[in-house]
Amino acid sequence: MTNVTTIETDERLGLPSASGMERLIACPGSWKLEEAARASGYNEESQWAEAGTRIHKANETGDATELDIPEVELVERIRTIENRLLKEWMSEFNLSEESIQIRREHREWIHSGVMPVASAKLDFSATAGTRGLVLDLKSGRKVVSVPARNWQLRAGAVAIAEEFHLTDVRTAIVQPFAKSSPACDYDPASLSVCQEMIVSGYHAAVEGTSERPLHPGIHCEFCLARYGCAAIRESMGLLQKFHASRWDLIASEDKKGLWLMAKSVGKLSEDIQKRIEDELDENPSAVPGLMRKPDQKVRSISDPYLAVRAITDLLNGPLSPDDFNEIIFIGVGDVEKLVQSKLSRSGPKAKECVNDLLRGIIEFTPKRGSVVAVNQIKESNGI
Repeated sequence: MTNVTTIETDERLGLPSASGMERLIACPGSWKLEEAARASGYNEESQWAEAGTRIHKANETGDATELDIPEVELVERIRTIENRLLKEWMSEFNLSEESIQIRREHREWIHSGVMPVASAKLDFSATAGTRGLVLDLKSGRKVVSVPARNWQLRAGAVAIAEEFHLTDVRTAIVQPFAKSSPACDYDPASLSVCQEMIVSGYHAAVEGTSERPLHPGIHCEFCLARYGCAAIRESMGLLQKFHASRWDLIASEDKKGLWLMAKSVGKLSEDIQKRIEDELDENPSAVPGLMRKPDQKVRSISDPYLAVRAITDLLNGPLSPDDFNEIIFIGVGDVEKLVQSKLSRSGPKAKECVNDLLRGIIEFTPKRGSVVAVNQIKESNGI
């Protein structure tokens, strides 16, 4: 018997959505575990998620009355980036304003035959003829997968292509607090491959009654079932075992899996620590055996003008460049942010301006690249 109330209140119809697609593809077993967690009444929404919801709503409706001043400025920056990406897309494909249909916060569906299997609620989409543009808004600072490897955007591209019979879809991320990443273009072949993988992911995760595989990884960070997941507990045990072993006895082919497990356990560890700290803030005796140390006062300067004048008087003269460098560190990125805010330049334009302004005095020092998993999927067209 169908639960009519659930269908009326859940716009996803109890089916996977684009926002959780990366986890569903990577760990089919997580879907049923999360459903069980929701059924037991467990859910979570952080203050950052609540702020993101407000910002999305304001960006959709244009009503910023619920936002504070920094959030209003953030929405303005989001709109600026959206307009730039839209104009670049229109210019590249010679699209007129009259031909463009723009939608915000609109849900589209992915089907297997006539059966819906997943949906994508698109923050911003535009269509013109057989072309489409999908923009995913990220109001936070957390680093997310680039468009070419982003399953949320892949699902969005497939959904909008299916709904409006598109052959080519461009996807991009709008994230003012992060470095911009290249957009990703999907052609008919790559859209077809992504749709097949999403439908296969649905069948592996949702259908049937057999036990589904669990694969711990960095996708566990926001899984509702992460605290009771047997696979994560097993990963912790394996890490302890490997930690006690001689590193030179571990097979090379095992090290990537070990690295992925360490990343997922590390994220979970940070989350657990944060939750315990929050509990101790509310009740100092909430966790027997743990306590928060007394707060300390951190010094900061509230009036830079008076501070510089006081230091100048102390030194009996103006600060030399060496003196200035001793007490204040200014990175090139800090100058770029200043140019962006004071001159209303976009990120790339601010970078170009600062490179010209400081030409000859910018030093480049080596920085080791971080370790990432090698992706076997081509990135040029999203598959």
